[in-house]
Amino acid sequence: MKKAILSLILLFTVFVSAQAQRRSSQASREWAVGLRLGDPAGVNARKYFGNNALEVNLGSTGMFYGGESRRYEYRGYGGYRASGIALGINYIWQKEISGVDGLEWYWGLGGQLSSRRFYYYNDDYFKKHGNWRVGYYETRTALGANGLVGLEWMIPNTPVSLFTDLGLHIEIIPTSFWVNVPLGIGGRFNF
Repeated sequence: MKKAILSLILLFTVFVSAQAQRRSSQASREWAVGLRLGDPAGVNARKYFGNNALEVNLGSTGMFYGGESRRYEYRGYGGYRASGIALGINYIWQKEISGVDGLEWYWGLGGQLSSRRFYYYNDDYFKKHGNWRVGYYETRTALGANGLVGLEWMIPNTPVSLFTDLGLHIEIIPTSFWVNVPLGIGGRFNF
């Protein structure tokens, strides 16, 4: 996964450098592709429709709240989950902030589909023997609703924008009303 992320960063950097040399004025805002760090961490794309946009995120999720921080009870076993992969889609509304060239705030609503691997173990066995030898792995799919608010800055005279956002994710399936507050930062190339 690290090699794939590093490869994407390298490709993104080469692409942005080549396109930035080709353009000398402010980039049009029809499409944007970039990288997002946070939850999910991965590739971020937007299709702009005037002051609105459709945003798609594909990447790794659960890196910051996996493990023992989210315990499950399932079939008489305690458990935890590792990071997984997620696809999130949000509809975005954007508004300019006066006084700063290229700065906008945005908010959006959407959903997220994710797949994670869980490890379930027997608490009684651990208490008696000091290890988790009795347990098993299971892959589960989750579906949830997203809301987010953020800032995006189009760097003047370049096709590059930087962004940060804070969201609210409420899982619906399989764990109803589990809440996560994801934070993200990133950059996009606009064309």
